[in-house]
Amino acid sequence: MTDTMHIAFTESAGGCLKAAFRDMPDQHVAALADDLSLGPINPYHYPDRQVFFETLYADTEYEPWYQDDLPGIRAFWDKTRPSDTRRIVWFTRRSAIEYSGFLEFLSREPDPCAFEVIDLTEGVDVVWEDEPDEGPDRVIPISLGELTPDWLRDQTDRARHLTQDEAAFYLRSWERLKNEEDDVRTLWRGQLYPTIPSTLGEDVLYAVPEDWTSAAMVIGEALGASSDEYHQCSDAFLYTRLLFLIRCGEVEAEGDPTSMRTLQVRRADIVDEDDLFPIIP
Repeated sequence: MTDTMHIAFTESAGGCLKAAFRDMPDQHVAALADDLSLGPINPYHYPDRQVFFETLYADTEYEPWYQDDLPGIRAFWDKTRPSDTRRIVWFTRRSAIEYSGFLEFLSREPDPCAFEVIDLTEGVDVVWEDEPDEGPDRVIPISLGELTPDWLRDQTDRARHLTQDEAAFYLRSWERLKNEEDDVRTLWRGQLYPTIPSTLGEDVLYAVPEDWTSAAMVIGEALGASSDEYHQCSDAFLYTRLLFLIRCGEVEAEGDPTSMRTLQVRRADIVDEDDLFPIIP
């Protein structure tokens, strides 16, 4: 039997796929640890991206992430090159990280229709145990890491090749994004667009209460608010927006800012939301 390489664009999705095929030695999984919804992509250059993330996450526990993940990132691109192995690419266009990773992967392919895809943007049908209704329910994830391994395994018969028109559309979309100057990409009406960090900073400020609370709780609230329909960004990125608000004096803080788990925050009395957001870079 031909070996199959299952390809994902977040480590959480990769972990779920590994669990889904754990008892099948001919099924392999590769997951990209590089968040391509952030940082320079034209060109895709490791040193430039490392500088971007080290600057973005400076003085936090996330600062060494890119350097630590770089060997795995390099290995991902080596393992997923065209070969005799069947390749199935998994993603949802409701995740900015997964969609961006898929577009970069596609742009590297000599034949963008050679591999298969499983696009779960429209969700999966599942049947719950002990439910009186025998019909399936539709579960629509905003990232593949939300789905159980069994649900993912049940989707393998949905694998298909892209049409030429689909591939051309995706390649045009990525080329358009590569020609933009902004280094943040978020989803709007199902497509990726360049944006500025202040767009996501609003959700962070709204989540900061007047009383002292854990920064981790604030980021959790903001992540939920920004992920109602799409998974726009990571909690680490939102934490950088909280730290910026602290530096601006819009949020007060106590504790060690290296980690969101060790920091307490509350909204400053001086906040004027009408004046705040235009100045956030």
